Amino acid sequence: MSTLYSEPERHEYLDHSIRDAHHRLIVGSILRDFEIRRGACVVEIGAGAGRYTSLLLEHGLTVVAIEPDPALAEKLRARHGAHARIRTVIAYPYDVASFPPDTVAVCGFHVLHHMDTAALAQLGAVLRQLRDSRAGFRGWFFLEPNPYNPLYPLQIALRRSMHFREEKGIWMNRYERALGDGRAATMGFVGYWPPGRMIASAPAGVQRLGTRAVRHVSPLRAYMIVGQMYGARGGEPSQDDAVAGGG
Repeated sequence: MSTLYSEPERHEYLDHSIRDAHHRLIVGSILRDFEIRRGACVVEIGAGAGRYTSLLLEHGLTVVAIEPDPALAEKLRARHGAHARIRTVIAYPYDVASFPPDTVAVCGFHVLHHMDTAALAQLGAVLRQLRDSRAGFRGWFFLEPNPYNPLYPLQIALRRSMHFREEKGIWMNRYERALGDGRAATMGFVGYWPPGRMIASAPAGVQRLGTRAVRHVSPLRAYMIVGQMYGARGGEPSQDDAVAGGG
C-alpha cells in the first residue's frame, strides 16, 4: 500500500479480536458465496494486526498475509506467525510470483480505501493476471466501509487515532475503475454493526441481522463488498466441503 498510518500504534482497535458472531457470519457468508472450502489457500492484502486473519484461520483456510506497515506487520507476526496455516507474512510491493500456485482467492478487509490510484491499479493488474493464469482461481473480495453510511464521517471525527487524510478513500476511490475490469466491482452491501463487545453479547437473532449481502445501495449497511467472482457455481457447498461456521 502506498498509504501507511501516520500513527499505527494509536490504532489500538486493530489489536482487538473479533468476538461477535455478526462479523463471523459476514465472513462465512462471503466464503460460501465464493465456494472457498476448508484447506484452501487465500491471500489477504493489508492484513493489519491480524484480526480478520484470525477469522480466515478459524474457517480452516491457509492464509498468505501481506502487510506493508512495519508496526502492524510486527503485531501480525507476533499474533499469527507461528500458526501452521500462515505460510508467509510478506510486505508490499508484490507481484503474481508472490502468490502460491494454489491460491484460490485474494481478499482484504478495510484496506482498499487506504490505497492511492497507482496502488489500486497495480493490485487490479495482479488480480487480472491471477485470473488469467491460475486454474481454480475464484476471484477476489474486499470488505470496505460503506461510503453511503453517514456514521463513518462521525467516527473519523471523534476517534483521535483516525484522520480524514488517511480515510478519504472511502469516498474518493473508484474501485470499479481499478478492480472491476469493465464491470461493476460492488458485489453488495452487508453488516449493521462494527465489531464490539455489545454486539458479542447480543441475542443470536440480532447478531445474524444483515449478515447476507443485498445488491441495492443501503445507507443502513456498515460495509460494501468489492470484488469479482470467477468459476464459482453459485450454489451452496456440500456439508462435507463447507467452510467452518455458518451464515
